[in-house]
Amino acid sequence: NAKVGDLYMQDDNSNFVSTPGSITNFITPQLEIPTINPNEQMSNIAGQVSNDISGKAGFDFLEGFLDKLGAVGIGGKIRGAYEGSKSNKIVFAFPNPLRDSIDPFEFGSKMRGRKFMTDNPLYAENRRYYVVTGVAKTKSISIEIQGDEKNLVDVNANISQIVDASANLKLEKNQSGKITYTGDKDLAFGVELYEIGYSDEKEKFEMKSPNNAIV
Repeated sequence: NAKVGDLYMQDDNSNFVSTPGSITNFITPQLEIPTINPNEQMSNIAGQVSNDISGKAGFDFLEGFLDKLGAVGIGGKIRGAYEGSKSNKIVFAFPNPLRDSIDPFEFGSKMRGRKFMTDNPLYAENRRYYVVTGVAKTKSISIEIQGDEKNLVDVNANISQIVDASANLKLEKNQSGKITYTGDKDLAFGVELYEIGYSDEKEKFEMKSPNNAIV
């Protein structure tokens, strides 16, 4: 559900960020978000795969993504089929990704002459703030698991039965064993961020790309 113009907060010495809210509710005077460029083709990452992911983190991501892509509960069923295999290594890819974005330079121009709403209860000087200037999204996710070939055939057969029972999710398989799930709505799988901070000395906002923010 990430959107351009979302604002994340991060406390010092923390690798986690808050649930986002709109930056327009945290800046004064009133801020207008630049025109969003929707559905840009992301040909630079289309078809690229992740490193293999093992354990709970990979399955948590898979379950949550498929639940939102298809129907509630289907992610857990598919996760169960994968976890029942002899291998728990997964590789993810996102076919045909799109991006909604704004021009960060135009956004920076619109931040001139503005400040944080320091009387907002969520404002604190020791917090860091990140604004979303781009959202990567897709209707599809490709999964490849690594393990015994016969075992993978059995797993894929079980998954086909699960997906066939869902009206909201489609499945495609290729000869290498990769399975692509496709739903009927775009889901965000990544965001482009800029860290923003206000300099009292310079009396202006400053923007920089974050190094260690986890979103």
